[in-house]
Amino acid sequence: MSGNQSQRFINKTESLSSITDFIHNFASGSKLDKNIESEINLLIEELFTNQVKYNPKNPSVDIALQSKENRIIITFSHKQDSSFDPREAKADVKNLLLQERSTGGFGLHLVQAFADEITYKFENNVSTTIIVKHLE
Repeated sequence: MSGNQSQRFINKTESLSSITDFIHNFASGSKLDKNIESEINLLIEELFTNQVKYNPKNPSVDIALQSKENRIIITFSHKQDSSFDPREAKADVKNLLLQERSTGGFGLHLVQAFADEITYKFENNVSTTIIVKHLE
């Protein structure tokens, strides 16, 4: 299994349906299980919605998907004024009822939980998050 796809998306919530289609086309072409496709969708949707919410002036987001050696590599990059490493986001989600939780951080907690590896770099005002999802 080997394949690559990349696309630039407008930094608006209206792009979510196009992103879902992009992921579905990649998953179909790579013959991925529906559960893996759902996890990839969750990972990218969480990163994208945070981007739209916290960096609305940015015009676009680049998403690349690669299947290689029993793993999926997701590259999510965009322009940003300052670094925000999603690995450092902490959500106090243990032993709290939904009403007792503070807002923020839970989506990135899900990203951390579903990803097998996360790397991050910030260079020349470009924020890049790379997520690896193992298939076995």
